[in-house]
Amino acid sequence: MLSETDVIKLDYMHELIESMEDSVISSYEVLSNGVYEDHTKYQLALSFLNLAETNYVNYLREIREIRAERDETYTFETSYNEFKHELHSYVLQKDTNPTWLSSRKDSFIKKSTILKDFIKDVMSNYYESNRK
Repeated sequence: MLSETDVIKLDYMHELIESMEDSVISSYEVLSNGVYEDHTKYQLALSFLNLAETNYVNYLREIREIRAERDETYTFETSYNEFKHELHSYVLQKDTNPTWLSSRKDSFIKKSTILKDFIKDVMSNYYESNRK
């Protein structure tokens, strides 16, 4: 049974996930839009990834603290780590074809949407059950 504190933490995790999505999308966009010089775009992409990673570490701490690990959380974490690995490879190889990176980004966004919907449902159910 979730406590009110757990539900507040779930809301915070929802915000962290949204921030991660923004950072992941930004890191991809910087690499794929061709506006920046190579050196600059790699630095910017890694800066956005650093923001995502900070939010990811906070997310992990919170999800473990309330012991809310589920299939949705595991697939979200896996998709984030796959994107991070692909981005690192892209930058290290100074790749210019973002096809794989795009695929990993899209997968991450899909999994994060599933997790955010799950969190919203859990929160909604909690508030519904407390109204009765």
